[in-house]
Amino acid sequence: MMGPLILNTLTAISSSLTKKGNCMSTFVEKGWFTLPQHVVSRLSVVIGEGGSGKTETVLRAAHLAAKIYGFQVILIDAKGDDDLAPRFVAAMHTAGKKHIKLFPTSSYDGWVGDERTLYNRLMAVQVYTEPYYEGIAQMLLDLALKVPGGPPRSSTELLRNLKPDQLRILYRGLPEQDELASLKNEDAHGVYNRYRAFFKSLEGKLDGGPASFTFDETDAAYVKLDTVAFANECSSIGRYLMEDIAHYMTCRKPKDQKVLIIVDEVSALAIANIANLSERLRSFGGAMMLTSQSEEGLAKTLDERNRILKTSHMLILHTCNTPEKLVARAGKYKKVQTGWSVRDREGTGYGTVHLSDEYLVPPDEARRLDVGECFVIVKGSGYKVRVAPLQIDKASVENAEAFIEQEAMYSTVTQPLTPRKVEETRTPLSIVNQYQDINHPQQSGQGEPDTL
Repeated sequence: MMGPLILNTLTAISSSLTKKGNCMSTFVEKGWFTLPQHVVSRLSVVIGEGGSGKTETVLRAAHLAAKIYGFQVILIDAKGDDDLAPRFVAAMHTAGKKHIKLFPTSSYDGWVGDERTLYNRLMAVQVYTEPYYEGIAQMLLDLALKVPGGPPRSSTELLRNLKPDQLRILYRGLPEQDELASLKNEDAHGVYNRYRAFFKSLEGKLDGGPASFTFDETDAAYVKLDTVAFANECSSIGRYLMEDIAHYMTCRKPKDQKVLIIVDEVSALAIANIANLSERLRSFGGAMMLTSQSEEGLAKTLDERNRILKTSHMLILHTCNTPEKLVARAGKYKKVQTGWSVRDREGTGYGTVHLSDEYLVPPDEARRLDVGECFVIVKGSGYKVRVAPLQIDKASVENAEAFIEQEAMYSTVTQPLTPRKVEETRTPLSIVNQYQDINHPQQSGQGEPDTL
């Protein structure tokens, strides 16, 4: 039987090179399983059933990336968890982040960029099943964004430009008027109605304003896709902001700034080609961490799911009912199987020995993980770990709640208020406090430890 190895407390997080064959690895430092920066800086996937501890895992990872490696953190909460926002704010404050903003608590200025940037952002909002209507939308948006005088800088200006009569006035005497002459009014009104419904439901939350923000101005940002306030628009809002994140990363961000983008429950966003997006952002210092309740929730198509898993550098697997394909990433090992020959209930004196291939990460163990336990599969190796919950005391959470209330109440506030500093009760320097090296499956150890 393979037993867990109980390790000591970690005082620093770093990557430690060790000799081959040693039971310790580059991910273990002074008795803690750690996440080196080169791992955090690449695409990671977190999979597990609801309530298995995924959110706590990514919150711990966000805190570490911010505090130890200096990452800017953008967390998109696609579950709309009411308790996560104050914990995120408190975690970022204890990590030393000063400029923290929340959406939709504060409005976001979603109109930064040129015509092509705005075009990509607006096309991401809508999903079209018919190529004809998609083509009409593409033409109208192109015309509405390239009007003489410059692109619109609010939804009000965009909706005005999308009206066919207004477009005909703006393009009078220009070559584009021939395109508009052949446009059917009912088709144009269909595009207008789609975008009007989207932006009107947001009540200006993407139109900027005195207290609005962009990712350029933050150390950390929390985006809540509120399924109550924006029940039908959550996916569209998420895709709109992801397009803006891509523009921020590639065109506006300081070159040396590292950014961790966490999407909690990525299935809610229905982002197309997210594997390509993650690779593109990595080239500009952006790392993505995606969570899902199942492998199928990562993307709609099998091809896209496979691409995400193939390009992800690390897989964190919490409780999962169908883990076979996922645990195969850690590989297998040769196990000696022995047996004895018996005839008429008596041994014959003959025995058998053969080798079998066994998963390094046993699928049945992945099905029986407790809350907070997970298998970390990285670089063809696997470790059974228990995530150390992020210790945030009551006073820090109350300060964060007051901060969020003030952000909501005072629309003229342009700088976030910093709550009083509260010392943590323990050092938050590692993602887990125990690990089991399953790359050496025959190693024995002590009994299962309690969760801290």
